[in-house]
Amino acid sequence: MKKTLAKLLASLVMTLILLAVLEGVLRWLFPKRGEAHIPPKAPDTVRVVTLGESTVYGTPVPELGLVSMLGHELRRMGLGDRLDLVNLGKPGTDSEELVKRLRQALDSGTDLVILLMGHNEYLNRRGEHPDSKTVWRDRIQSFALGRVLDSVAARIRDPRKARQFIMPDRLTPYDRASPWFAGRQDRFRRNLGEMVDLCRRAGVPLVLCTAPCNLADWPPVHKDIAWCSPIPDYDAVVADLRARIEAGQWEGAARRAAETQAQYGEEAMLQYLQGRAAQAASHYDEALRLYQRARDLDPYPWRASSALNDITRSFSDTPEVLFEDIEQDFIQAASNGLVGFDLIADNCHPTPRGSARVAARVARRIRESRRLGDLAEAHPPEELLAEYLADLGKRGQADSLQLEWNLQNAIYCMKSPFYFFEVSQRYLEAALQAHPENWRLYANRAAVHWLCGRIPEGRADLDTAERLKGSRLDIEDRSVAPYLKEAMGKAGIPRS
Repeated sequence: MKKTLAKLLASLVMTLILLAVLEGVLRWLFPKRGEAHIPPKAPDTVRVVTLGESTVYGTPVPELGLVSMLGHELRRMGLGDRLDLVNLGKPGTDSEELVKRLRQALDSGTDLVILLMGHNEYLNRRGEHPDSKTVWRDRIQSFALGRVLDSVAARIRDPRKARQFIMPDRLTPYDRASPWFAGRQDRFRRNLGEMVDLCRRAGVPLVLCTAPCNLADWPPVHKDIAWCSPIPDYDAVVADLRARIEAGQWEGAARRAAETQAQYGEEAMLQYLQGRAAQAASHYDEALRLYQRARDLDPYPWRASSALNDITRSFSDTPEVLFEDIEQDFIQAASNGLVGFDLIADNCHPTPRGSARVAARVARRIRESRRLGDLAEAHPPEELLAEYLADLGKRGQADSLQLEWNLQNAIYCMKSPFYFFEVSQRYLEAALQAHPENWRLYANRAAVHWLCGRIPEGRADLDTAERLKGSRLDIEDRSVAPYLKEAMGKAGIPRS
């Protein structure tokens, strides 16, 4: 009996040891969210780390993003081949993950950190309505083995990862009255404070930036939320206000929006439409105030709010912080102070012109600080952009990158919860002017047509796409036209 127990105990110990070894290997191969493999800084190099979300990563095309332009500018200003630029921007990340990435960057050796964040603090809704299922899933995913098994199970359930492209019949706005929602601001302040303190204690300068967003040309989420709106006939009210603004009846539109909100409370889309009316009437200061309020009330707060940018500003005088108010810079650069598609391609990702502004401001701030030595003057944004695009042209990359930029923006604007189909079509039309034989563009425009109820136009575009491709499109393949299947379903188009 004792021998049997000893054998069982020995087997258990060996099993635990093997599981611990496996866990260690998997943690190295599959790091937790927020972790990254950063090699030690090489001698005689100047390491600059950029930290943030998809804006810093360079969505939708990193080669046209702010970090690529910043690297080009810093090399020209004198760092040359000594520059070791490490982009730790990651789409979908938030301040909690960025603290971990900053620790790794400082441990590996860093001369300067650039931080721009705030758009994703509410992106992940996990924890908004906690239940036993999500609590246990979080516990399981704290282990690398659990994360790997969960990933494998997801791929078995849905090999093409199609579920991320589903367009729900109705959207559920965030519960702004919940403790979870209010706690995200405190979490952001705490995490930002920790990052500032980490850089201060390491003696590493931190270029801290506010996060700009599209105010004038990007409405709050307003489609498929009528079911939970306190405003009767919500969709009809929005449609009526839009029609009045298009007809030039600005005062009437503003008056009805104000009356509706006086009765039912502030509402994001009505604030936005009041802003459109004020802009049309050339009341630009009022329009800016209304657009900012609309952004701050958005049912899906996937843009940096006034509150989060104000938290960032509160650290502007901290030692080791080199502060850049990018949000305010964009407002000053925009026509009449109303930031739109000229600087921001969608809700929060800069256009190449917007990226050049960020790169130029940050490069100038670095030069003024003299923390990386004596550098040449930074170019103004327009000059930086022209030089950078000319360099891409010399390498034969500009045309293909612009095509991909337009296509990926079109796809992004189509997605839930935005459903900004008219802007998707605008990007596709721009791409088709330069690439009229590209079948991917027709496939995605077919989806836009069907999502907007234009059945014959969608059919014609799909036929064109298949003719140019030389074969039938697989609507289950989400790598090219992610929303084609949903568009056909919503339009009632059979696909035998």
